[in-house]
Amino acid sequence: MGSKVRLLMVLKYLLNFSSEINPVSQTDILNYLKENGINTGKNTITDIMKTITKSGFDLITVRKGKYNHYYILSEYFDMTEARLLADAIISASFITKNKTDALLSKVFRLTDKEMEVHYLTDIIRENKQKYSNCSTYYTIDVIQKALLQHKQIRFQYFVLDENKHRVYKHNGKIYELCPITLMNAMNKYYLIAYDPKIGDGKERTFRIDRMDNASVSDKEVCTIPFDIEECVGRYQSSIFGMYSGRKIIAEFEFDFKAMSMIYDQYGEDIEIEKIEDNRFFVRLPIEDSPTFWGWLFVIGKHIKIISPNFLIKEYVSRLSEIKRYIEEN
Repeated sequence: MGSKVRLLMVLKYLLNFSSEINPVSQTDILNYLKENGINTGKNTITDIMKTITKSGFDLITVRKGKYNHYYILSEYFDMTEARLLADAIISASFITKNKTDALLSKVFRLTDKEMEVHYLTDIIRENKQKYSNCSTYYTIDVIQKALLQHKQIRFQYFVLDENKHRVYKHNGKIYELCPITLMNAMNKYYLIAYDPKIGDGKERTFRIDRMDNASVSDKEVCTIPFDIEECVGRYQSSIFGMYSGRKIIAEFEFDFKAMSMIYDQYGEDIEIEKIEDNRFFVRLPIEDSPTFWGWLFVIGKHIKIISPNFLIKEYVSRLSEIKRYIEEN
């Protein structure tokens, strides 16, 4: 058996089976070679290790007892990286179940084998909020191509009825818009775009899993009449950014039970002032939208709007409408 084959077999073994938590010994390597029909000695393994190091691989030698053990600093995902990627894939509602399984398999193939066996087998793959639109991946690909080619994108947009059948918006209208970027929010994927036909200077958002028959248009993208960086930054900084509404700086008082929910929604950079025992004050950049009101109702009695007055009146009005609906039905 040629020296080149021995070298490649040893390198393959190191890449597939060695790691920082599982360095391999010369005996391990010799046994592996023997199982594959290659007989050699320890001096040859020592020479191979020198060749691997000279070739630019990050071969690490560690002393365990009387003997050297080896591993290569892997380009594979480590345990934490693989776990984060797997959980992100599973939690993403816009990725179908079949595609989720395919992506997880790819992640695991780029993971140290020992870590896969010992750390990744407990991952719960079930997510009941997965959507069924199998063309989502294709749509994302089309959008990416349009962005690279500076072209507009064409598509239809739909919602689902009570039987989960598609109902196309505006009788199947073909949207033709200038794509700005893709944005991930609340485990859903959105397209931020501008409609040059309306020409109102406002961005539009569309859920990727509700887009159908997407294609790259022949039309070049137009000049976007607003600051794109400001637009994207605003969407990134507020979970309510995906829903249109008046942008308001509102003041709130709340108790400690609401603290985590405020941090979760607005990040840890906001300034909170303690005004008395278990009472706090904060100014928040909100959007007067259904998502905001839903969030506020979830916190319930643990938060109170201080200003502006019209927002307080709207809150009281919404509560009255809910009370009246319950009493009448």
